[in-house]
Amino acid sequence: MGRIEWKLIDDNEFVHVCAEVLTRLGFTDLQLQGDGPDGGIDLFITEPLTFAVAGVRPHRWGVQCKFSREGLRRSVADREVWDVEGIMRSDRYGLQSARGYMLITNRRVSQNVVERLAGIDRQSSFRTCFLDGVRLEKLLLDYPEFVERYFRSAAAIAALDLG
Repeated sequence: MGRIEWKLIDDNEFVHVCAEVLTRLGFTDLQLQGDGPDGGIDLFITEPLTFAVAGVRPHRWGVQCKFSREGLRRSVADREVWDVEGIMRSDRYGLQSARGYMLITNRRVSQNVVERLAGIDRQSSFRTCFLDGVRLEKLLLDYPEFVERYFRSAAAIAALDLG
């Protein structure tokens, strides 16, 4: 992979990229949380889940976006994903009634983070998931308009293999 030129955006733009990708995938009710100290939730978004008998039910996610201009050359370490349940239940975020934590990154995800999230799934009422840099780049390449909007350089656009 490595075909997205991550050096062309910053942390704030990365959050907007993540929000647009999720919206394009069918998520709704997006609420950006604004700038704040690292370690918090960057956005909340709702995933409509379809059940055979109960119909569509909303599942609210708190999304933490982890960005690096180095992209896949770096990993998200477990020290960067700490106290997920505490953050989700905090006064600041509790009113969102989120039932899930989603990590989106343009980096790789360390095995310790994978295990930490799996442990939260097993031991709490929160569901967790992550979208790593490899999968995110594949999704972005499916939406060239996002690439053109956020990664404007001719080199980044030319790097796309659209044909």
